[in-house]
Amino acid sequence: MTSDDVRFRTGITEELDESVDIPVKAAFDKATTGISESPRLAIIFPPLILKNAGDAYVNAWQKIIPNVPVFGSIATDDAIISKFSETIYNGKNYKTVMPFMIGVFLYWRCK
Repeated sequence: MTSDDVRFRTGITEELDESVDIPVKAAFDKATTGISESPRLAIIFPPLILKNAGDAYVNAWQKIIPNVPVFGSIATDDAIISKFSETIYNGKNYKTVMPFMIGVFLYWRCK
């Protein structure tokens, strides 16, 4: 896939302390403002917050864009110690927010 095939929009949530669903929906709405096409994939980079299981992040996205593939990775290194885990977005690092990309296929070419 290249930029000839897919247009990406990026975004970042607010702090993900108690709720995942509300900040994810708000960030998605902001990132997709002005897009008429439906997203065809999402790539997420959730923070490591020990009280949130990984499926909480995927479930939040599936509520917004059902039947759309969600890919990504929890931000961690070789030790699961949340105080060392961060995500990076536009050159800034964050501990409790989720950067993401939404992909909209412009067209699909098969070779």
